[in-house]
Amino acid sequence: MTHTLPEKARDAIAGILPPEEILEPSSELYAQESKTWAAQKQKNPAVVVRPGNAERLQKLVPYLYDSGLDFAIRCGGIGSSSAKDVVLSMKQFDSFKYNQQDQTVVVGAGQTWGDIEQKLEEVAPGRIGTVNCHHDLHQR
Repeated sequence: MTHTLPEKARDAIAGILPPEEILEPSSELYAQESKTWAAQKQKNPAVVVRPGNAERLQKLVPYLYDSGLDFAIRCGGIGSSSAKDVVLSMKQFDSFKYNQQDQTVVVGAGQTWGDIEQKLEEVAPGRIGTVNCHHDLHQR
């Protein structure tokens, strides 16, 4: 069951983001941007928001924190980020910059490792090693 966002919150978000960056459940992109990796984690958010630039993101995040709304931040979509009110998708932040001289890459928060590997193969063909992005917890 999809939740309903209070009118005051809906108006506040609409004051920060243009309509094309607010995905309602009837939107084609809503299902794609709200899907969780684990079905039991799905909370069917009232809206998914996709800020198109850093300025709007910088206005939206403080509003969400102060609003008391249940919200989650979704990056590449491989986790289980969901919320009953708002899912903040970082998909629009999909930048990829490869510096051939020093062989470094700067990627946006909306990239997945699959996206990154594909783009690296285009600019610097070769073998890509394993990427490990978690923190090991050790008990003492």
